Amino acid sequence: MNTIFNKCNKVVNCNIHSFGEIFNEFNSINNDYNNTNCSNASVISNTDINKSNKHFTNFIGIDVGKYKLDIYCSFNNTHYSIQNKENSIKEFIDNILLQKNKCNKNIKNNQINKNIDNVIKLNCNHSNDINNSKEINYNNTLIVIDLTGGYEILCRDTFYNMGFTNIHLAEGIKVKYFSKSILKNKAKTDKIDSKMLVLYAERMINDLRLYNKTSEDLNKLNEYVERIYDLKDMKQKEKNRLEAPRNSKLINKTILSCIKTLEKQIEEIEKEILYIIEHNPELNKIYKLLLSIKGIGQVIAYTILSHLPELGKVNRRQIASISGCAPKVVESCSIHGYRRVMGGRPIIKQMLFNAILVRIRTDEETKEKYEYFQSKGKKKMVAIVALMRKLIVSINAKVKELLKEEIVIKDNIQSNNISSISSNNISSISSNNISSITTNNNKTI
Repeated sequence: MNTIFNKCNKVVNCNIHSFGEIFNEFNSINNDYNNTNCSNASVISNTDINKSNKHFTNFIGIDVGKYKLDIYCSFNNTHYSIQNKENSIKEFIDNILLQKNKCNKNIKNNQINKNIDNVIKLNCNHSNDINNSKEINYNNTLIVIDLTGGYEILCRDTFYNMGFTNIHLAEGIKVKYFSKSILKNKAKTDKIDSKMLVLYAERMINDLRLYNKTSEDLNKLNEYVERIYDLKDMKQKEKNRLEAPRNSKLINKTILSCIKTLEKQIEEIEKEILYIIEHNPELNKIYKLLLSIKGIGQVIAYTILSHLPELGKVNRRQIASISGCAPKVVESCSIHGYRRVMGGRPIIKQMLFNAILVRIRTDEETKEKYEYFQSKGKKKMVAIVALMRKLIVSINAKVKELLKEEIVIKDNIQSNNISSISSNNISSISSNNISSITTNNNKTI
């Protein structure tokens, strides 16, 4: 360190005259600084920053089934199989991860905690694997859960509520192709899948996105909207059956009664959706903003609100890709393929398509742009998708501004509260001082 300070003083005191010498001297200072083991400061490269952000040392892969969970833990290289129930998941977390109950005496025949309802099986060679494992805490452990059509929700929420908030929900197709590139043996079992989730997380750690828990209102809204579309689909099927050529009066009567009950259920759920939105200030503001845009009605507004929680929280390219409005490049060597939109959330794409069809008929600016694209030789669908992308990007920008305004308002309220509290404290202190002075004066008199 003394040599570094001497070189710095040499540069500051202008003992070096040419710019080349100054440049070389600063390089030597940087090299000496990197070689020293400084505890207070260190030079961090971009790769080191990524590594410091991803500080996980323990990985837990969970392959989810309807009735059971196959779990592989990297800290002791052990596979566990438990029931997909809340009690059994909590027992696994307490006994294996948090190690509240030491298991030296309880492990017999590779099993612990034999209960009538919950059985945790250990596929390990000896009982000391748990005690000899690495230290586990909430910050250094990443839980990787396989997405399985809703059966993973109980497992995800239980781990999150127990303190393990670092959770990644792995897409099955990505893990599938990853396992194909690694495995020599093409066998597939639940035990292999759970281990593959751990390997996938270890290799792809810099690209994994952690789970962010959404509000209960948003979860309910999502469930209700999905149910409405299921009921509408059933209603449309019944209407199609009503138009069949050979229907008796009895069949038509049952179809009509079924349509009426479906319509009543749709009305009830829509009332519940509007009730949730009205009593949630943030959702209500975004909902009113969506309704103020031409072409967006009540159904499109609450569908976008429920199925696009990233609105206002991501950039324009990301929101276009999530909505399925971003064209994907298809090029290889001299081949330049036709660019198409693919992926995204189908229900959002459908809602944007309906909104653009309305805007073409009612909004002059949208109609002019649509005609401009057609005059340039673009196909009708290409022009519509371009307008869909423009619409969702503008909505995202407006919601982002709205959220920023809310943050500023909250900060102002907090600062006003702090200032009022401090002024009250000062006034109380000053009054106490005055009263103490008067009492002292009276005593002296």
